[in-house]
Amino acid sequence: MCRLYPINRCTGLLSGVPGFVESFAVKREIIKKGFNIPVMYVTSHSDGPALERVRETRPDGFIVKSFDDNDLRVAIGLVLK
Repeated sequence: MCRLYPINRCTGLLSGVPGFVESFAVKREIIKKGFNIPVMYVTSHSDGPALERVRETRPDGFIVKSFDDNDLRVAIGLVLK
């Protein structure tokens, strides 16, 4: 299941194993509708096929679990540049 979590002006897409495909569908819909919403994937998937699917949706950020507060703060800061 894909969940959208607003973080100030950033939208984080969180995906677990069952929802990984859904998060890509949400990002594609954001692009298709012309919304200018920054998107950052937060996931535990960093294998080749997963990264290729991420590249296709041109996310503004990508962070791999497990991360600490500072890692997340930096990633969000870069997305909101």
